[in-house]
Amino acid sequence: MPTFLKEALKAKKRRTKRLRKYLGVGEQERLWIKKAIAKPGALRRTVMQKYGKAGFTERGTIKTEVLKEMAKDGLMGKRARLALTLRGLRKR
Repeated sequence: MPTFLKEALKAKKRRTKRLRKYLGVGEQERLWIKKAIAKPGALRRTVMQKYGKAGFTERGTIKTEVLKEMAKDGLMGKRARLALTLRGLRKR
């Protein structure tokens, strides 16, 4: 195994494109977020219809309380759960 791989795995750093390619992570696995978002903006439209401007923060993002409430069931719940997951990924 090349030394750059050993160092990257030991340091638990963000995997580079080269490292992902070497480890065999294919194009399909890297694009799971793109495939998961079938209708961009659908969740935002629904939140706007149901809660109005009260469902959004000053920055324009959907409030976490609203997402957690919507995450309980149905297709909008699925979208809300994905939004919570993506929000968590942003903080890494």
